[in-house]
Amino acid sequence: MKPHNKPILYVFIASAILITFLILTFSASPPTTLASGPQGNPTPVPITPEDLFLPGTQPNTLTTDFLPVSDCRWCHSNYGQQHIEPYFNWAGSMMAQSARDPVFWAAVAIANQDAEGAGSFCLRCHAPNAWLNGRSAPDGSQLTENDYDGIQCHFCHRMVDHTNVAGVGIPRDADIIAALGVNVPPVFGAGMYVIDPEDERRGPWNLQDEGWYVPDCTPPLTCGEGNPHRPLDWPWESDFHKASETCGVCHDLLNPVYSGNQTDGYAVDPVGQANPDPASGFPEQRTYTEWLLSEYATPAGVYAPQFNPYLPDGIIHSCQDCHMASVPNASAALERSFVPCRLEDGVTPCPNIVTHDLVPNHDLTGSNAWVLETLKIHPVFSDTVDIDALDAGIARAEAMLQKAATLTATLEANTLFVRVINETGHKLPTGYPEGRQMWLEVTAYDMNGNIIYQSGVYDEATATLIEDPDLTWFGTWQGLSEEWAAALGVDADTYHFHLALNNEVQFDNRIPPRGFNNAAFLAASIAPVGVTYADGQYWADVQYTLPDGVFSVTVELKHQIASRDYIEFLRDANFTNDAGDILYDLWTQTNMSPPIVMADEMIVGGYKIYLPISIRP
Repeated sequence: MKPHNKPILYVFIASAILITFLILTFSASPPTTLASGPQGNPTPVPITPEDLFLPGTQPNTLTTDFLPVSDCRWCHSNYGQQHIEPYFNWAGSMMAQSARDPVFWAAVAIANQDAEGAGSFCLRCHAPNAWLNGRSAPDGSQLTENDYDGIQCHFCHRMVDHTNVAGVGIPRDADIIAALGVNVPPVFGAGMYVIDPEDERRGPWNLQDEGWYVPDCTPPLTCGEGNPHRPLDWPWESDFHKASETCGVCHDLLNPVYSGNQTDGYAVDPVGQANPDPASGFPEQRTYTEWLLSEYATPAGVYAPQFNPYLPDGIIHSCQDCHMASVPNASAALERSFVPCRLEDGVTPCPNIVTHDLVPNHDLTGSNAWVLETLKIHPVFSDTVDIDALDAGIARAEAMLQKAATLTATLEANTLFVRVINETGHKLPTGYPEGRQMWLEVTAYDMNGNIIYQSGVYDEATATLIEDPDLTWFGTWQGLSEEWAAALGVDADTYHFHLALNNEVQFDNRIPPRGFNNAAFLAASIAPVGVTYADGQYWADVQYTLPDGVFSVTVELKHQIASRDYIEFLRDANFTNDAGDILYDLWTQTNMSPPIVMADEMIVGGYKIYLPISIRP
């Protein structure tokens, strides 16, 4: 979906009068269907591996490879309540499926068509085990079975805080960082991770102090008791693994082929040269930076117990507080086994387990329920996934969406006032920009139950969001600047969804998080485009003028992972392989990425209706 009026990229402060007007009344530019004429098969942009070079750990520099996830599973599953065991929850997450995601592979095929070799950059974060071991052919053809496990245990638990140059708490970090020389990452993001070259794992606890360390426990994992993580010592206690920076490494994506900023625009770097300032790359998605500039990232945090009910104070600070919510249970069994060792009631965990007061649940839940559904019937990957784990992950993703926003609606005469409140620590929606959208569906009825007004109607039969003059739509739209499009010989008005070529944010009305500040977001090149939010505003206000005779009104906030026009683009623009066709077939068999209702309100006769049923003025 695309805004009706293509906004100028850099629309900012024109006058105090204009700012005041826009702040008082938020107006979401409604989308229209993508003008998708024949896009042809342009000559790929001639980039080289040097163009994609980024600081951090480089391929083929690990002394010890990652152990497969199955090795971790022996102790981190089948010992307690399955819904909070690390392995089961990870297996149902998009982190585990990042290298199986059919949307990813369809997009990679087109990225490689547009910029030869671009797919290797994508593999840094979607298949890090492959990338770190030199198996990063841009089309994914070198991936092994273990590589498809995506963001796996050792990737996270061997990650090093590149700012810990003094080795505080973890002395070996100082040597690892020093060995990088000029390749120390300048920021957290763009897949610029640092990985311990040895099998030296890190986590949130000091297992020696907690009494779980037995010195003579050595690999392979044969210990009846003790700690199998390291042969000579215990896993390093790491505050970094409790911090959002761990997530920011891959959830802040900057395209290194471009350099610039939101004020001056983004230009293509000289071919054959690494970007000298990786932080200046084009901001494809900036979830970590959105959080970093939010109230959630402050020492005070935000009271939001719905995201983590077991936190004693209900204060949310980090990504992990929401996306790895605490659970009161054990983190591992002391004896490895693929056989469940729950007691006879099927619920009580084994007595021989490692216990903590609160354990971060490894569910890593986000908003993507639909892709998990496609993997259950994927022609290649369906035999490699755990259906029960995927179903649990789908339910968690839907529940997360329903915590992400709140909705208020009031009816005064014929005017409906709606406020959408962003409860998250980032923009709403956030993450992958292409095809992801959120909108309001409003339906008004007369006394006889007849529909007399609708806006934001979604046609389930065709998977189409129907346009109307009052449509309120939230999302971002990226594309090519006029200059870049002319250089490529394409039409900037119709050449869309080409992720590797995008160098311009043309529209972004996503709702900012608590703590939003215009100057800070502009300095980070993530300011709204085409609309204005006031400093401190984390909601959007919308008005609807309804016809006479309204008796009741329903308002629903809906979220969709992949729009029809994006799925069709991934099918039709692919001249390389069948990844787009596979995705399209999966889409048609899984209700075409059905929208999920995030929040709703009902007004009857001027009163709000709440469930369980009660009526309040």
